[in-house]
Amino acid sequence: MRIRQVRPEFWSDETMAALAPAVRLFYIGLWNIADDAGWMEWRVPRIGAVLFPYESVKRRSRDIEAWSLALTEAGRLVIHDCGCAQVPTLSRHQRVTGKQSFTALEAHGKHSSLTGKR
Repeated sequence: MRIRQVRPEFWSDETMAALAPAVRLFYIGLWNIADDAGWMEWRVPRIGAVLFPYESVKRRSRDIEAWSLALTEAGRLVIHDCGCAQVPTLSRHQRVTGKQSFTALEAHGKHSSLTGKR
C-alpha cells in the first residue's frame, strides 16, 4: 500500500463526477494498491479485503465487480486478461519520492511475454 494524494482537480473532473460516490472512493482506494506505474494484481477477493475489510465478502465482491465495470467504461481502469489491472493516469497525477515500486507492472510484462499479448 502506498500513500497517495488526491489533487483538487479530482473533485471537478466531469468524468469522475458522472460516477457514483462509492465508485469514486473505490477508485481512490485503487491508487493505494497500485504500484507507482499504476499497475496492480487484479484479485477481487484481495482488493476487497484490503479496501473494505468490514463488508461481507459477498457484498464487497459484488460491489467491486460493478464499480470496476463503471471505471472501465469511463476509461479510468484497464483490466487485462493476465490478472493485472492498470489505472492509466496514476503516474501522471502522483509524485513519488523515495524508492519506487513497479512490481505489478513487471509482473504484467512477464505475463505478456509468455502469452504474446500486451
